[in-house]
Amino acid sequence: MKRFYDVVPKKKSAKRAQPQDVQGENFFWGKETEIAQEKSPSFFESKRFKTAFHRSALVLILLVSLLAFSYAKAVLAQNEIEKLNSNVKDELEAILNSVERGDLKGAIVSSEQLKWSVSEIKLKLQSLGQDSGYFSLIAPSDSKFANIERMYDAVNLTMEAMAEIQNISGNSLSLETEGNKDYLFDGSRVADTLNLNLEKAGSKLEKASKLLSSIKPEAIGQKLEDIENARNSLEKMRSNLEELRNFSKTGLGWLFEKSSERKILIIFQNNAELRGGSGGSLGSFGVAKISDGKITDIDFGKNIYKLDHEFEVKENIKPPEDLSWVVSDSSWTLKDSGWAVDGLEAMKKIEWFYEKESGEEVDGVFIVDTTAVVNLMDITGSIELKVYDKVITKENFRSEIEQEVHKDYFTSANNLVENEPKKIISEMMPIFLNKLMGSLGDRDKIFNLISILQRNMAEKEILIYMENDDFQRYLSRKNLSGEVDQNKSSYIYINNSNIDGLKSSLSIDESIKIKSEITSDGIVINKLNLRREHKGINLWPDGTNRNLVRMLLPNGANITNFEMVSGDFEQYRDDGYKDEKPYWITEEAGRSELRFWMTTEPGEISEVNIEYTADVLQSNGDEVLLPLIFQKQPGANADKVEYELTFPENWTPTNIANFDSQSRTIKFSFILDKDKRFLIKFSKPHL
Repeated sequence: MKRFYDVVPKKKSAKRAQPQDVQGENFFWGKETEIAQEKSPSFFESKRFKTAFHRSALVLILLVSLLAFSYAKAVLAQNEIEKLNSNVKDELEAILNSVERGDLKGAIVSSEQLKWSVSEIKLKLQSLGQDSGYFSLIAPSDSKFANIERMYDAVNLTMEAMAEIQNISGNSLSLETEGNKDYLFDGSRVADTLNLNLEKAGSKLEKASKLLSSIKPEAIGQKLEDIENARNSLEKMRSNLEELRNFSKTGLGWLFEKSSERKILIIFQNNAELRGGSGGSLGSFGVAKISDGKITDIDFGKNIYKLDHEFEVKENIKPPEDLSWVVSDSSWTLKDSGWAVDGLEAMKKIEWFYEKESGEEVDGVFIVDTTAVVNLMDITGSIELKVYDKVITKENFRSEIEQEVHKDYFTSANNLVENEPKKIISEMMPIFLNKLMGSLGDRDKIFNLISILQRNMAEKEILIYMENDDFQRYLSRKNLSGEVDQNKSSYIYINNSNIDGLKSSLSIDESIKIKSEITSDGIVINKLNLRREHKGINLWPDGTNRNLVRMLLPNGANITNFEMVSGDFEQYRDDGYKDEKPYWITEEAGRSELRFWMTTEPGEISEVNIEYTADVLQSNGDEVLLPLIFQKQPGANADKVEYELTFPENWTPTNIANFDSQSRTIKFSFILDKDKRFLIKFSKPHL
């Protein structure tokens, strides 16, 4: 059989027609070629074919190599981007969680980290250049990239919102005191700036939320639940900012209203001597004067004791019955006016007494205890008092002030006549407050200051009351006035008052253990153990802690047992027990109140076991609810709390993951550094 290339073509004088390209040149070789009449090499053996084949093979190899390289590059970039995506998700969650906790500084730090991760992702995508098209080999869905783009647009908008919040600091909060001695702080400008920046931040968060709602989770490998949680967090963050913006317009707008005058009473109290709902023994005070939206002066006047003495000469106010046997004075005055367990009521009474004794009306009360002052000295640093030859630091603040007020001051005969032992506080506080205000123009300090203020307000080292209704509603809603919670719940609030117990309150470690049992008929039986350990030494200004306990319980609580384990429970100043019992029951602030003395010596432990029943369960459709509320006393150390609940057979907790189904118990513990609220849900038993 003849092979294709053995066939000899017939001789022709004419040229053989060749396939032409669009330019009239040979399709294979590029030029016209005359076929030789004699026997010639086959098409596949020709030199030109071999050259063309080599060229084509080389091009094909290059194309395949380029494709493989681009594919590998795309896969590598995708892996790196996925890692960064994970970082972005974690950092975005950290921002939202920080904002939800009120940790603005933490949110800003997470925002800076988020910016870096997003920038890295952009660089990775840009580095691919034309190769980004090869992502279609990995994820061919066109919608994936549209959804990724929406996600990063939402992230960028969130970062821009955080930047707007960050911009509130700096120039907007600068005091601008250089060359201007007419005022200390321009509150009106701060309120306006706060309102503007919060409005911008809220608008960006609203857009980010809408973008998240348009994302298809399956297109970017996310769960619908995760996207919804992120969107809900953004909405909550936006809602909080909107609430803060409304506060800046109404609350701060009222306080720093232009063409108006305001006066705020500032009380400095010593929580080493706990007392009532205000949180401590009232000491020095000042009055902040606000004119035309600016703080123009903070006047630190007489000490409270001197003001009280001048008032008692003119008028005698009989103390309420529950206070008359606690204080030795026959007249009720400003120093004991914060006695009510409810912080708001205590501050209203403080304001009333101040106005009565001074003849000066004020528009609100701002209470700061020594713990808050010490914490804020992280911002101010040390304070030099040249007249006293002292440098006050956060480490020696309490000891130096106590030494001067109670001992050193009275070594001078002139001071005995003057009788202003707390003058050192009045002279220190203007320097302290000026340093605090000066930090508002320092970006490095502003968020530390905000964080410290937020923590101390949440932990009730700072309390605020304002006469403006809108302002006060906001403060009450944010739990910034120390009010007693009125919601039906399994409730506990222990209020301690140090009566002639020197400065021993901060030396006490208090712990609470509660074992509760829900009976089949829906009554909750509680066994409470209260333990107070005196960690101090019997050295002035510390000493025996003579303490009156006022324990607020659920309405209608029935005391079934009161067992004194250790310590002194006899009432102070009178031998024996009041009404021949170590405790007595009354009502205060809308709650049942159990009162008893519990005196503890340095190095000793006082302990009591109390049993009581309460009707606190609530029904919600097919569920039974047990709300738990633990409130912290203003100014007090944080209690250690252990809680154990036993529930009936056939009851199943529906919102608690960790419980013992065999013993039917739920256990948890926490530090009561601020008010804590819990809700335990049970499926309703089928009878």
